[in-house]
Amino acid sequence: MSTLTLDNDHELRAARYVIAAGVVAALHVGKLPPALPVLRDVLGITLLQAGFLLSLV
Repeated sequence: MSTLTLDNDHELRAARYVIAAGVVAALHVGKLPPALPVLRDVLGITLLQAGFLLSLV
């Protein structure tokens, strides 16, 4: 019965990691659009390149 408990603990830990990774990924959504004007000025990228960069996110 202890192996069943270890499997449940392992699955619960894996589920927590997946949820945490989803939260971290969701925190990054929406940070690029406000920064595009600064990136365009500093890096000298065109509007087309900025749009491509935005589509990657």
